[in-house]
Amino acid sequence: MPANRSLSKSHIVIADDHPVMLLGLRGLLAQFEGIEIAGIARNSTEILAALSRQPCDILLTDYAMPGGVHGDGLHMIEFVRRRYPALSILVVTMLENPTQIGRLVRFERLSVVSKLDDASHIAVGLSQVLDGARYLSPTIRQLLDSTGPDVDVRSRFSALSPRETDVIRLYLSGMSVSEIGVSLGRSVKTISTQKVSAMRKLGLRGDLDLFSYAVSVGLLGQPRKQAAGKLVPRPKNSGPR
Repeated sequence: MPANRSLSKSHIVIADDHPVMLLGLRGLLAQFEGIEIAGIARNSTEILAALSRQPCDILLTDYAMPGGVHGDGLHMIEFVRRRYPALSILVVTMLENPTQIGRLVRFERLSVVSKLDDASHIAVGLSQVLDGARYLSPTIRQLLDSTGPDVDVRSRFSALSPRETDVIRLYLSGMSVSEIGVSLGRSVKTISTQKVSAMRKLGLRGDLDLFSYAVSVGLLGQPRKQAAGKLVPRPKNSGPR
């Protein structure tokens, strides 16, 4: 990547619990014009403190940084994403578990570089993030490709918004769309839209697929079966639909 790349002003927080890595990241950012380091952090507590001091565009962070009050790993990423939904995140990690990586890459505006790849991929990843694109380094792509399309089916559920999650859980419990609307204080149209959106994110086409999926990931017990062996959803409570 060419040095002194000209960019519009971007504010970045860099985070790692190893001083040598932080030093290297600061040197890396010197290649980019128009970038200002808004904060340096060593754990999730310091990350949130830095992000709260001024608006930031990018968080360049290690994955495993114990000691912070907001945890590390996925828990930390989820917390940061909820608090700063527009923030771009570049994670630099030693992760080699395809399941964990699969969960990680489901976050929007999040790129991942493996520490097993050449350090130059951090600069490449940062360039892609600054251009508004996602970047996955070669080792990360290989790990994801090795798992096939069905890796960790439960992790798809984490892509739902909190409201969509509420709707799906209540629907699976046997409540109708109308009853969910009353329970959550939302209109039937809103509940129906959130249910459709959730099922689209889960890659499901109908209620039978939804109940089968719920069984497969442990959200429901085993359903009853017909003589032919087909799955039958749990009966719904009676009432308006």
